Amino acid sequence: MTKRDKVLFYARKTGYNPSADRTPRTVIGDLANIVISTDSFYQSGQGSSASAAGQQALSKLFDKYRDDAVSYPDRIGVEGISSYLEDLSVRPDEVVCLGLMELLNAPTIGELHRKQFIDGWLHIPPPPGRGSGFAPTCETIPRQEAYAKQLRSAIQTDEGTFRKIYRYTFNICRPEGQRNVPAEVATEMWRLFFSPENGGIDIKSDSGTPWLDWWIEYYEAKVKRPVNKDLWNMFGEMVFKIQEEEAKGVTTTDGNGYKAGFGWWSEEGAWPGAVDEFVEWVAERRKGAGVGMDVS
Repeated sequence: MTKRDKVLFYARKTGYNPSADRTPRTVIGDLANIVISTDSFYQSGQGSSASAAGQQALSKLFDKYRDDAVSYPDRIGVEGISSYLEDLSVRPDEVVCLGLMELLNAPTIGELHRKQFIDGWLHIPPPPGRGSGFAPTCETIPRQEAYAKQLRSAIQTDEGTFRKIYRYTFNICRPEGQRNVPAEVATEMWRLFFSPENGGIDIKSDSGTPWLDWWIEYYEAKVKRPVNKDLWNMFGEMVFKIQEEEAKGVTTTDGNGYKAGFGWWSEEGAWPGAVDEFVEWVAERRKGAGVGMDVS
């Protein structure tokens, strides 16, 4: 952490608010003293004690939710996770649930391990717009619940947060020993991630095109196969491209409006074949319905 980061961080942590008669130079001196004092605190070993106390508190919290403390002392299973989410005021069918699984590095949707649980809550990444000095402490349910609320908002407003959680979810949705996600699981996850009522993002469509419904209809009718990692990731990128295109207004790539919303697409692009075929499927559907520039 740079000196500037430390100054900003400790100013926030201590609630330091200088009086009006303090000059910029003396304010900087005050904050520098805070940094020096706090550095001494950690160098003396007391900071390590604070960290150890956090680990102990989180380990005790983990114990509360174990399904079988005798056979699996370092694991929380489905029942324990259900109780844990309820205490955090998080529904299992919310995207923020998957965000917490990502934070805690869950190996599957229904399993948490002690080490990853503790490490996750001790090393929370800064939320969007916060610098490297952000260092919350989340050893208690109320604080974790507050973080979940913050994460819920970030998922819908910050593309980087959404992308990280979306991509992570591919790994925990694969059956054990399999490289791909079953089609039926993928479609349910797409409905979760791209529906705002579930805490996901909306594929906005001022043109009236039901993008998510059409994608799932196309995939279930034409593709039907398990989803590999490349297609999973690139579908997410396609959604962001469509959103950008929709924000500009209805555009066309073919002069008739049949490919409205696909101004970003070209035959030379490195998109998966399923995406290329979806573009053509949408165009054919629009042609069959007599869709032009103003209707979709």
